[in-house]
This record gives sequence, C-alpha cells and structure tokens, in this order.
Amino acid sequence: YFDTCLYDLCALHGGQEFLCAALEAYADACQAAGVTLRPWRNATFCPLQCPPNSCYDSCMTGCPATCVDQQAPQNCSKPCVEGCACSSGFLLSGDTCVPEANCGCHFEGNYYAQGESSVNENCTRRCRCEAKGQMVCSALSCGEDEVCKVQDGQRGCYPASTDICHIYGDPHYSTFDGKLHHFQGSCNYTVVTGCDNSSVGFSVTTRNKHYGSQSWTALNSVALSLQGLHIALREHKAVYINGALVSLPASLVPGVTISLSGSYVRVSTKLGLQLQFNGDHELLVKVSEKYKGKLCGLCGTYTGSQQDDFMRPDGVVVPDFNDFGTSWMVPDDEWPCDPAISPPASCSPAEEEAAKQQCSILTHLGGPFQPCHAVLPPKTYFESCVYDQCATGGSTEQLCNDLGAYAAACAEAGVALGDWSAGTVCAPPTDCNFACTFEEDFCGWVQADYSSIDWIRNKGPTPTPNTGPSSDHTTGDGYYIFLQGRADTSAGFVAHLVSPECSWEGTLCFRFWYHMYGTAQTMALRVYVQKGEEQVVVWKEVGNHGDKWHLGEVTVHATGNMRILLEGEWGEDVRSNIALDDLSVVQGACAG
Repeated sequence: YFDTCLYDLCALHGGQEFLCAALEAYADACQAAGVTLRPWRNATFCPLQCPPNSCYDSCMTGCPATCVDQQAPQNCSKPCVEGCACSSGFLLSGDTCVPEANCGCHFEGNYYAQGESSVNENCTRRCRCEAKGQMVCSALSCGEDEVCKVQDGQRGCYPASTDICHIYGDPHYSTFDGKLHHFQGSCNYTVVTGCDNSSVGFSVTTRNKHYGSQSWTALNSVALSLQGLHIALREHKAVYINGALVSLPASLVPGVTISLSGSYVRVSTKLGLQLQFNGDHELLVKVSEKYKGKLCGLCGTYTGSQQDDFMRPDGVVVPDFNDFGTSWMVPDDEWPCDPAISPPASCSPAEEEAAKQQCSILTHLGGPFQPCHAVLPPKTYFESCVYDQCATGGSTEQLCNDLGAYAAACAEAGVALGDWSAGTVCAPPTDCNFACTFEEDFCGWVQADYSSIDWIRNKGPTPTPNTGPSSDHTTGDGYYIFLQGRADTSAGFVAHLVSPECSWEGTLCFRFWYHMYGTAQTMALRVYVQKGEEQVVVWKEVGNHGDKWHLGEVTVHATGNMRILLEGEWGEDVRSNIALDDLSVVQGACAG
C-alpha cells in the first residue's frame, strides 16, 4: 500500500485527493481484516462529508439500523466500517437518514419511502406511501395514446412510441421487429391484422404483381378496412373509399384523414395506425406501441422478437418465408394471380459485384446517406438493393426506388437527408441530353468524321471469341456499342463518338458502363470534355479489364457550351474489343 501510494503521488504530482484515496483503501482493508483503527481523518485532513442527520464514524457498524430492520446492528457479524452513521433518533430509509416517525411503508413484500409511489403490473392501480406507514391506493388507467411500461426504472403510463413495417422494392418486407424477408407472391395478402382473438379494429392488405419478369413482383395497391370503411390506395395515388374515387384531402369519418404528403398518400387514424403509400411500390405501416403482441401478417407479430415473425394464421411459426407468405393470401376475385412462387433470378458473381458497387452509395462514408447510419443502419437496405439489382438486371429505376426507400425510412426516424439524389443516377435530368441505352439508335451522339474507325451498335456477343461482351449491360437482350478489333491492322486505330452540345453552368456527373476484355494490352478508352476547339482528357483506362461490365463516372465542371467525346483505341491484337452502354448524366458531382 505504501509503494502504491508513493507511485500515485509521484505520477499525479502529489495531489491530496490521491493521498486520501490511498489511505482510505488501506484503512478499508485493515477494518475488513478485523483491525480497529483510531480516527485518522479530521476537518482539514481528508474530511468525509456526510449528508444531513448523520456524522462521520471511523468504526461504525457494518449493519446500520434501517426503517426495514431497526434491530440490524444487534444481529450483525460484519466488521466495523468507516462511514456516515445516522444521528440518534434517525434511521436509514433507502440512503437517507430520516426520523423514525418518517419511515416509509412495507407493502406487498417491498419497502417504499414516504412520498414514493408504486404502480402495479398492468397500470390499473397506483399506491403512494403516506405518513405513519400507510400505503394509500387509487385506480389508474392509461390514456388513449399511452401504454403501461417501465421507463427509467419506473412503471407507469407513458406516451406510446411507434414502430414501422416497411414494404418496398420487389418487394422486401422489414417487419415491425426488424426481420427482413423477400416474399415474391403475386396475389393479395394480409400484411397487418389482429392476431388470434385480438380485436385491433383494422386490417391492411396489399396486392402484388409481376413487373416485366415472372421471377419478381412488386407492390401494386393497398387496402385498409376499418370502421366500416374500405379505403383502397391504387396506382398513381388514386384513392377509392367504398368503391368511389375521391379527391384529396378527404375525411369521411371522425378520426380518419387521407391526404397527400410529399410523394406519398397518407392515411392517418386515431386508432394508432398510419399508412404511407407512394402509389407505386412502397408502403410504410406505422403502428402504436399499444398493439405490441397483438398483430399478425406479413409485417410480423410485433412482439419485440424476430423469432416468431413467420407465424401463419393457424398460429404455427414456420422457417420458410414462402410458406409463411402464402399462408396470408386473401381470396380476391378481382385480382387473378398464380399462387405459385417463382424462384428469384440468379445473379453471377460478376453481376453481384456490379450490383454491390451500384448499391454501395447506401453505405459509403461521406456519401449522402451517412447522416442516417447511426440512427438507421443501412445493412438491410443494402442487401435488398443488391437483391433487386440482381433480380431486375441492374435496373436504374429500381436502384432509385431502393435508395428512395432508405431515405423515406430515415425521414420517419427523424433524419432529413435533403437532396440525397444530387450527383447520383437518380438526380433530376439536366438539359444536357447525354443519356443513351442504344436500344433504338445513337441518341444524338455522332461518329466524328476524323475517326479512323467507327463504333458499332450491336446485340448479343461480338464476332470474335475471347474478347468483348456476350450481351448488353442493361437487360442481357439489348443493344450496346463496341469497337471490333482486327488481326490485319496494327494498334492505334481510333474511334470518336461526340455528344450533342449543351450549355450548363455548374457540376455534372457523367456515367457510363464499359467493357474492355481481350489480350491486347494497348487498347484504350478515354473521355474528353470538349469546349470549342479545346479537348481535355477527364478519364481513361488501358488494357484488359476482364469479361464484365464496369461503371465509369467522371465529374464535369461545366461553364457554357460543351460536349462529351468518347474515344476508343484498338490494341495490338484482334482481341481488343471495347464496348459502351447506358450513358447518363445528372446534376452534381459524382458520389465516388
């Protein structure tokens, strides 16, 4: 103890508080060993400040008298301890010395100090400890927007929180308890209703349908039944109440309002239920905490545990989400469908890597979504985005839907992301008409007359094996442009493709997908910004990049009239095919 004390005082420059701490540690150890010490503190040396109605005792009983047990010192076998002993006529009530007459109450096996209250487990009774040990109880009931729960260690009636089930994409279901599943049914399904005998007073169903492929579906419309109303939210934000088309805002019964809120149709109720539907593919179902443990459907059981989310209407919890999802199908004569579930589209390792690259904007540190990461981790939304990109063949529209879904969830969590689309493929179009998928033609891009070779529009594989792509980037069955290498020429033949001219002040992000596959090491692809006679290289790649499509992007700082020029150069070998697809431009700097 001496050595430790010496070390601490040397290291901490001799502060008295550290000396006192070392002495106190040694004194405690001595008393624990049964050694009686003389008082070593005084008013100026290591004083111990005691609360009201108590005073310092260097060797007080280890079992002080309390309101619960006034005889504790007589039956104590512990060694004496240093501390603050209650003054004569006072007893410990909790950690406070009170007059014996002010001791609290013994009630249902617990001790309560005077003025302390207790609420029973279901919040139907509140009891308060009054004078002379009397526990006075009264009836209690929680308000309409309150629930009985423990908060900060105290049970009582508190404002109910809310939780959200988010349905988006093709489709993905993030349940009230946060479990993610990708049920691909194309029928009408119950997403939220009362479980067993729970009467929650409402039911929400959704119709799904196939969009362009039998391997995936998406939300088509939503129906809410409550208080004798059938509210249908259809495509393009059309709203029907009991079969009649209505204009918004609408409020046909007390406590139920339907309005437009940003890009959503919002249904608000006084039952603790709110729906937000964007008229296309995304639905947010927000419910009050008072429904915990009372709900079932594709949005799960809302019990606070994901383990029972896949509960069928018969009460059986199953491991397979297709079994679970199909069990909640609703008969619907107006919505013919095939109840069979098609397996999701397969995704090659290269396609999956490209999908991850596209979706990485969700998780990118410094990206537009980072402010939300700490509040709502993007992991499940990233996984859903990759799933969708694989299922839809890299659809930009679906990518933007998924990014928008995360932004909407962040907004519900209280994080406003502002214009998150700036600098992404989801940004509003500019006046610079550079976009082209080559499905119909070259979209206004022209071959420069000074080129030695031309770009070729093609569908399917290129003629030469072991070079060039086997299909386009977008659909696998569409068009792209490429340069065909030749065996009878040397390297250095160049093709130029020039965009339409545009006038712009500010920053643009030009994006494109490129494919450079073959043994030629000198084949090259360059991007120029052309202003009048001046051409500046802003991006370039050389050599073999493997048999897969890559995303290229470049930030263009535009002032006045400009064009984009794409330059491809043959390599030294016939296997030097270069291909381009899916050109686009958006406002703002590129995120990467």
